[in-house]
Amino acid sequence: MALLYGLLGEVSNEDFAAFTNPGNHVAHMILIHFFLIEHVIGFYALGPVAGRFVARKKMTRIWLERLAANVPQRYHQYLDWPKEFARQVLGAQY
Repeated sequence: MALLYGLLGEVSNEDFAAFTNPGNHVAHMILIHFFLIEHVIGFYALGPVAGRFVARKKMTRIWLERLAANVPQRYHQYLDWPKEFARQVLGAQY
């Protein structure tokens, strides 16, 4: 996770814009996995105070749902695991 944070923190403005471009579906799939894994790690890192961060769970769910909605159907086979996990952990709806 730290490596990805580091990579994203050091890219040029042009590369970051290309990565976050709405048409970059592969990047969206990477971000879906990243946000989901980051949420789970954060939950365990926050420990007993995790329940105080209700908005964190809701925002992660919204980000995942919106990113998945922009990924063409032909790529959804690569999202089966994160979508199912998000349903179970975040109550996401697809």
